[in-house]
Amino acid sequence: MAVTLLHLTLVFIRIADVLTTNTCISNSTYGESDPSALANDMGNETGVAVLLIQDQYKFDCCGFVYKWTFIANSTGNLTAQVWHHDSGDVYTLVGSNTLNALNPGYNEDEIISNGERIRTNYADFIGFHSSDTNIIPHVNATGNFLKLSGIITTMTTPTDWSSANTGNGSYAIKSWLTPSNAPVVTGFTNITLYNDEISVGDTVNTITASDNDLEDVNNLTLTINSTDNNGQNYFEIHSSTGAIRIKSIPPINTYNLDIEVKDPCSLSNIGTQTIIIKNRLPVIANLPSTISVSEDITSNTLLFAINATDSYNDSLTCSMHIGDSSIFQVKAIVLTTDHGVYTANSSIPFDYDNVSTYNVTIQCDDGDDIVYGELTVNIIQNQAPVINSLPDSVSLLEDINTNTLLHTLNVTDIEGDNITCVLNPNSSLFEVTLIPPSNIG
Repeated sequence: MAVTLLHLTLVFIRIADVLTTNTCISNSTYGESDPSALANDMGNETGVAVLLIQDQYKFDCCGFVYKWTFIANSTGNLTAQVWHHDSGDVYTLVGSNTLNALNPGYNEDEIISNGERIRTNYADFIGFHSSDTNIIPHVNATGNFLKLSGIITTMTTPTDWSSANTGNGSYAIKSWLTPSNAPVVTGFTNITLYNDEISVGDTVNTITASDNDLEDVNNLTLTINSTDNNGQNYFEIHSSTGAIRIKSIPPINTYNLDIEVKDPCSLSNIGTQTIIIKNRLPVIANLPSTISVSEDITSNTLLFAINATDSYNDSLTCSMHIGDSSIFQVKAIVLTTDHGVYTANSSIPFDYDNVSTYNVTIQCDDGDDIVYGELTVNIIQNQAPVINSLPDSVSLLEDINTNTLLHTLNVTDIEGDNITCVLNPNSSLFEVTLIPPSNIG
């Protein structure tokens, strides 16, 4: 049972090595603490690659190698390396720097410029490669290393080290690590857009992600970290360009997108992009307006056709906002999508002498916003009809037949109303009747 528990513990530790990403918080060193102490021990092999798989050469955080310190026994150059363990005997080369030995027997520092530094991660290891004769001395000591010989060309990656010789010892090389800088994201500005001017795929803003670590310039990720009003359903960000795009048409609302920039060491910053989607208001094109109608107009008569439009093609509903509903009504015009102002179905007759002008406020609603327009209705006073053929006189025989036409009335009405004529007062001898039209045949 004890063996089983030990096995599980080792498996757990290995998984932790793979998954843990620690960020360096201060400058630190990894490798031989005093390379000069190994100055008298010399190697003489050619084409040597060494992988130092021991704790002092093992990185425990994410940062950058900004300097190498080493001792060489002769002038020349070699390649300092950082390796990452994949699985089994396979390692991936994370990066390398060329070291030039100019002062054999003494500590030499090789400063690595920003942009050329190697990024380390948790459980990466120091290694080195020399195509010519190895110039880095070593001593036998506690700690394992792997050594490949005869590697005189640039090393490929990943590399299988299963054929390497193993040994115990320390090599005269040390790395200096500096923490990664947190990236920043800029270019946020409040964006206001109207719903009739946006389409899927439109870029609404482009933000800029930057980092003082030049190695990170092309390795920053941008993500929409959190939003309100379900903004992540409507917007997306292109990580490599910083373009914020519409992926689905958003409803009218204000969206605050928290956008996170992160570097490979998981250092991050967040900025907020505010996007306001507004409704383009509908337009009542022919209001305000003034119309004149006759005092004796009938009920349910169209007085005015409303010209209302919406650029977003929303369905519009128009109604009366202010006005006398016993006299006016606003409703759809039959067989159209338009609305109009009508006299009410049971309209109280206009009375010019009582009210000569009405003001009707009309509202049109697209489901998001309401706009208003004013219609002024002037009442035209009704004019009495005119009997053009009277006064007049006629003579008739005493014994004239009944139902004989005595006089044709010529009556006109300026409003074109239907005219009814009667005798006043009534008479038992005479009557007024409508003359039927003549037969045409």
